Amino acid sequence: MTTTTLPLPRAEIALRDRYERLLFGLRRRRVDEALRAVVDEARATDERVEELERLARLDIEPLITRTGLAVTLVPDPAGPGCVVVKVATDRASARELRAESRAVTALREDPAIAAWVRHIPVQVLRGLDRGRPWVIERSPSTTTCLHLERRLGSSDELLRGALAAIEEFQRLTSRATTLTPTLVEDIVASPLRSLAAAWPAWAGADVASRTLDEVEDVLCSAVSGVTAQVGWTHGDYWLNNILADPTDGTVVGVIDWGGASPTDLSGRDPTLLTLSTYSLAHGMDLNTLVGRLIAIYTAATAPTAAEARLMNDLENIWPSSQGITARQGLVLTWSAYAALMMRKRSGNILLPGSWVHLRFAQVVRTLREAGVRRLLAP
Repeated sequence: MTTTTLPLPRAEIALRDRYERLLFGLRRRRVDEALRAVVDEARATDERVEELERLARLDIEPLITRTGLAVTLVPDPAGPGCVVVKVATDRASARELRAESRAVTALREDPAIAAWVRHIPVQVLRGLDRGRPWVIERSPSTTTCLHLERRLGSSDELLRGALAAIEEFQRLTSRATTLTPTLVEDIVASPLRSLAAAWPAWAGADVASRTLDEVEDVLCSAVSGVTAQVGWTHGDYWLNNILADPTDGTVVGVIDWGGASPTDLSGRDPTLLTLSTYSLAHGMDLNTLVGRLIAIYTAATAPTAAEARLMNDLENIWPSSQGITARQGLVLTWSAYAALMMRKRSGNILLPGSWVHLRFAQVVRTLREAGVRRLLAP
């Protein structure tokens, strides 16, 4: 039996972290200047917006995200809510912010989710600063489930609440749908092709592309014509994008809708949430976890008790009655996550090649070693 080596080499982790810290430093002054310009423009644009009274007292200190999006929270001193200012500082974040605005607008106008719409932030003002979009929105809380998880030291109850919230949303927006060639192209093929196209030549692009092409062929064949639950998905549903009431952990909002889609597999959101929560609880990178599960599914290694429970959770998300297996759902979720992260980071100066390889090479390598057809064929 072949044993697959899964942990990402320490040198690669150190290089990746150093690279991202460098990018944060290079972007800081540009973010500060852009955010100040946006706040000034917002005040001048609409003095009637109540939230701008708090912005007038704002000592600007942006949260510089791992993408080119600068985010500033202005807490409400009288309650748990806040005003959020988002500024795009590169082309990738501009596309993301525009996509988020379109998704939020469409969802808030959808009568099917009238009972759930309270979870979606209200965008009170939008505009452009030198061609870059910005948004000011009202959010029901400044506390994410990730902050609560770190404070409480446990994620089980938060995970259950977050799963219940997204299941209610998808019950209202999804329906059983036959996966036509067009849907298969969008849901299966497109994320894998974008990942393959970004792979750097110096890191074995030919080998990676052959592996990803095989994944595409096997998955497209496996799910074509299958009936599955399809509807609105968030796309980046994890604890840091889920807002909670700080007193009892109740889910009160869901943020960052830039990766949302009206026609995607409903199983992707709960799968990403389950995987990311497990990876956080066990101190491991999500891609490392995906690689390990691939090895377990192909009998290259044995699961721990915790991993066995995780795999059982995935089986519940992807029941056999839907025609898509848990292992297929795992790879489908990972490919969509990888493509979304790549789009978000594509404004970074060294992308797409270096970051894509450092982040996702392990999963592609494990897929190749484990055997794509052995893993994904029905």
